[in-house]
Amino acid sequence: MFETRPAADDDAMVSLATGLPSQLGVLDMRISSVDWKSLIPQGRAFIGVPPDGCVFRNQTMYLAANMEGKLSANDWKPLIASAMINYRKLRPQKKRLALAMAMPVIFTYVASWIFLPPLFPTTHSCANGQCAIQNLGWFILAFGGIAIFVAMIIVGVIMTQKFRVLSDMETVHYFGKSSLTSSLQKVIQASPGDTLNVQRRIDKIERMS
Repeated sequence: MFETRPAADDDAMVSLATGLPSQLGVLDMRISSVDWKSLIPQGRAFIGVPPDGCVFRNQTMYLAANMEGKLSANDWKPLIASAMINYRKLRPQKKRLALAMAMPVIFTYVASWIFLPPLFPTTHSCANGQCAIQNLGWFILAFGGIAIFVAMIIVGVIMTQKFRVLSDMETVHYFGKSSLTSSLQKVIQASPGDTLNVQRRIDKIERMS
């Protein structure tokens, strides 16, 4: 059985989120309000707020609606810390990795538009008063562009998981492995529908040396 503590109210969560950045060495991050939502807008779409973390927008910290009143501020501390590290402290590494991966792909793809079509014959066809110019190289480039887009999404998901692990490793350094895993176990108790994803996270933390 886990120790039961009073659930955190919004003021306690704001106070916690205000003090954590300096403790973690996270720069330029201020939290002035907390909101409990299942989804929040991002561009023209919506993103889900994870039960085992939070999402930051401007100076608001969003926490999952189904977790409101379920954990104490102390239980939330390592979860929010990991999210802050991932969101802000690891941002320079994310940018460098994104540039290192994207620039060669973009350069190669642009160069292909110049050099690939001349390798194939260009044909002209007319029907019903309309004419078209075709080149197999253009079709290859079009499908190649789609393949690159899909590959980048897959790589993005993998990199997201990698940085999640890195942020958890740093959180363990600050608060200890048992503190983080204990909070995650309480998330499972409060939100059983998310057990699979949260348990995978716990397993990765347990394997950390």
